[in-house]
Parts: sequence; structure tokens; C-alpha cells
Amino acid sequence: MAKRAKSPFDTVTSSLGQLGRGELEELQVIIAAYLAALTEDEDEDQGETGDDFAPNGRAARGHVEEKTINGCGPYLYLRYWEGKTLKSKYIGKKKG
Repeated sequence: MAKRAKSPFDTVTSSLGQLGRGELEELQVIIAAYLAALTEDEDEDQGETGDDFAPNGRAARGHVEEKTINGCGPYLYLRYWEGKTLKSKYIGKKKG
């Protein structure tokens, strides 16, 4: 019987128990920023604007940036604020 590949969701959720509280909190900020970026894109498509907040009430500003590296890509990076620090997280190669 062939083993079925895990979905990305299953991979992420099955690893949650291996993360410490600090890593989970950072993951929460990353997810909130990514959701804010997706919401912002959807709002721009519909002509809406608004503030997005993380579940803990902190502003969760983020956007997805495409980068081409050495002629390859585009690669997607989530750019988000954590406190006063702008962070960047690779989120995968652009599909299609």
C-alpha cells in the first residue's frame, strides 16, 4: 500500500506539539500578518480599506513580496512587523 503524502496543513499542525511557547507566539504573529496581507489584497480588489489585528490585539501588518533570485523564481516572502522590527519569512515559490 502506497503511503499518501501529507498535506501542508497536516505537516504544520502535526509539528505544533514540538514548538515552544515563544515559537508558537511567533507563528501566531506570522499567521496573523499573512492573513492581513491576504485580506488587504482582497480589500484592494474590492476597493475597501481597514485595519487588521492579530488575535492578541496587536496590529498585524504584512504583505507578500515576490523576489527573483539569480534569474530564478519568483519566490514569495511574507514581510511583516513584529514590534518595531520588520521581518521576512520565505513562504514558497509562486505557483503557475
